[in-house]
Amino acid sequence: MKIVTTTVDTLFQARKISALVVKRKLVKCAGFWKIEACYTWKGKFVQDTEYMIEMKCVDMKAARRASRLVASHHPYSVPMISIHDGGLANKGYRRWMKEK
Repeated sequence: MKIVTTTVDTLFQARKISALVVKRKLVKCAGFWKIEACYTWKGKFVQDTEYMIEMKCVDMKAARRASRLVASHHPYSVPMISIHDGGLANKGYRRWMKEK
């Protein structure tokens, strides 16, 4: 299992991107939650609220396709989109992930 993550600035965007990748069957499920973030942008320190999206994919091929689709619909000019190894999930969850 691979996990694609990104952040967006509104709940609407989190829902939109999550629905897009699930409906296109690139990810089996997507979850999102509100986070507090701090970063530098254009030389200034920023503290803000964002939404983290976690998208669960069957394999690396699906994760790469999902990350490209997310990038093409992402509202940020410089989005963070990363792919992580999801480790070994329990047997029932792995079986569900492989269902069509």
